[in-house]
Amino acid sequence: MTEPAVDPRTVFVEYRPRRLPGKGVVVGVAVVLVLVGAVAMFRTSAAAPESAVRDFFGALANRDAAAALSASAPEVRDQPVRELLSDEVLAADSYHPPDRVEVTEARVEGTVAVVAVEYRIDRQEYTATLQLRRDDGLVNAIRQRWLVLDGIGKLTLTDVPEEITVNGLPIAAYDAQGPRILPALPGSYQVGVPEDNPLWNPIAVTAQVEPQVTTEVSVPLEARPAVRAEIERQVTELLDSCAMSPELEPPG
Repeated sequence: MTEPAVDPRTVFVEYRPRRLPGKGVVVGVAVVLVLVGAVAMFRTSAAAPESAVRDFFGALANRDAAAALSASAPEVRDQPVRELLSDEVLAADSYHPPDRVEVTEARVEGTVAVVAVEYRIDRQEYTATLQLRRDDGLVNAIRQRWLVLDGIGKLTLTDVPEEITVNGLPIAAYDAQGPRILPALPGSYQVGVPEDNPLWNPIAVTAQVEPQVTTEVSVPLEARPAVRAEIERQVTELLDSCAMSPELEPPG
């Protein structure tokens, strides 16, 4: 008896091995891990409080007032008196930014930090201890950002005319309360009498501004030669008229 033919399709079953995760998945996971590590390193190193202080002084070296204020806390940068907090003042040749900046110590306690720094202004050595706080804004979720709290100093004006110039910029020296106090970024400024002042010679003095420090500025007032000559003429005329008067106490 002849056996029926067997169809090979019913005997041999197609073998399909189970697929393992491809190289693309492995590479993707590795990339994610590398990015997470890079972000963690970036947050803890590049965004350290020392870096924020260096950025602040670096902006001054670049004469970039906006960048220096951006490195400061909002409550510090939003000063009501802003005449000296401008690129125009820092761009003047008479402005000398701090140089040879060196961070000597940094301490972090939670969301606040203290950074000690040494620097020079006009070849004079200075030190400062700056307070910083960690930014709690959206940027901090990606980049841990520190903000300088007390990097700004002040100029207080004493014994100056009604109007002065600071690095060539005309500024009113008095307000309703008396001599003004002007917030200023660290560095060296030229404060003087305007060239067109009709009474006083255009004398200027140098003032160094330090963080957290109020610097008093007094400009010597020296009358112009023509003004001095006119005053002397009027005084002499008055004395001569008094000497020629027959009265014991002439009027005036």
